[in-house]
Amino acid sequence: MTTLDKCKDKLYELPKRVAEVRRALEETIEEQLENARIKHKKASEKVLGKAEVEKRVLEKQRNKIIMRKQEECKQVRKEMKEEMKKLKKKNDKILQGKERSCERDVKKVDTQTRIVDERSSAEVEKYNRELQGYEEEVRASKVDNEERISKVADHATHTINRVRITYSHESVVDIEGIERGWNVNSITSSGDGHINVTERAQGGKSHITVINKEGGVVQQDQIQGEAGSLYTPDRYCHSLSQHITATVCQSNQVGLYDNRDGGYVTKNIKDMPITWPNDATCVTTDQLNNIYVGGEDREVLVLNDQLNYLRTIKLPGIIEWTHDIAVHDSNLIVSDHYGDGAYSVIMQGGEAEVVYQFSRPDDGWRPLSVCSDSNQYIYMLWSGSGGRILTQYSQDGRQLLTTRRVDNNAWCITVIGTEKGEKLLVATVTSRRIYTFGLLEE
Repeated sequence: MTTLDKCKDKLYELPKRVAEVRRALEETIEEQLENARIKHKKASEKVLGKAEVEKRVLEKQRNKIIMRKQEECKQVRKEMKEEMKKLKKKNDKILQGKERSCERDVKKVDTQTRIVDERSSAEVEKYNRELQGYEEEVRASKVDNEERISKVADHATHTINRVRITYSHESVVDIEGIERGWNVNSITSSGDGHINVTERAQGGKSHITVINKEGGVVQQDQIQGEAGSLYTPDRYCHSLSQHITATVCQSNQVGLYDNRDGGYVTKNIKDMPITWPNDATCVTTDQLNNIYVGGEDREVLVLNDQLNYLRTIKLPGIIEWTHDIAVHDSNLIVSDHYGDGAYSVIMQGGEAEVVYQFSRPDDGWRPLSVCSDSNQYIYMLWSGSGGRILTQYSQDGRQLLTTRRVDNNAWCITVIGTEKGEKLLVATVTSRRIYTFGLLEE
């Protein structure tokens, strides 16, 4: 009984104990949950603290970068400001220099204007005197022309079977007054027995030199090229009358030169009432005192002895351009160096026609210069790989009569009258010499 009572008591105590165990378990679980929450909170706080630290580090780095960039921008602005100051100072200096230069130019122009005003009346008077002198020269030229026509008429009654070139040159002289570095462009004889030589000098200048038969200088004048022109000052000449020489420069300045005192009048072809796309390369005259100007094309200008335009001759298409020209009877002889040929063309009307082509001394030779004597024999200078050859043609130009080897530096030829008969002159381009060949009438 006692045992049952004990068991009964224990049975009655069991729910109480279960409740107590349950409470204990719940308290344990609650304690564990609390511990877990505390642990999780601490872990979270630790993570958040680390993140905060990293955030602060990043923020600090960001601030440093911003400050560095701001400092760099500040430095750049400072440098730009300094550079702007320097540029402003430099520009101010340049502007001041320009202003001073402009002031000097204005003063210079004012001075020149005053000088021009002061000299204007004197210049007008001078040009009037020159015009009067050239009017007198025209009258003298007409007389000279009549004399030349008379000589031609006399020559027609004087029969010459043949004119022969001497086998070798009779003399050679150095041209005085021509400096080293100048190039002889052309020569012509004058009615007073002198020789006119035109040269290309340095610095955009050309010269006309009048020499005697011994090469001594009689008269020499420098001619300034056209202002601002890019052309080389190559100059060419041909006798117009006893004392006047017609001359033309590559820059298209055509002029009349007085052999006695160096008087010179000029016109620019570009100012004439024509279209002239060429560069002048040669000049010649006829017995009527007309002037013919050739250029780097197929056009030849004809001017009168006052440099007034008369007409234009259009050369045939077989001719490229005129290196040298000469009037022969009523025809024009054309030396077409770059077209490899020489031609006689008839000049009637505006369109010229080829009468015949001159025979070459051999293949590969090109014509340089041409002239004729009073007996109408024609002479031509040729260039080639073998040097220079001087040729003589019959009076009608159709027969090659004679060839002579000459100086390899030969460039131009002309005929001059002397007390001992006519002579053929050959001038060299850079060595500045003149060779004289005799023309023997047979």
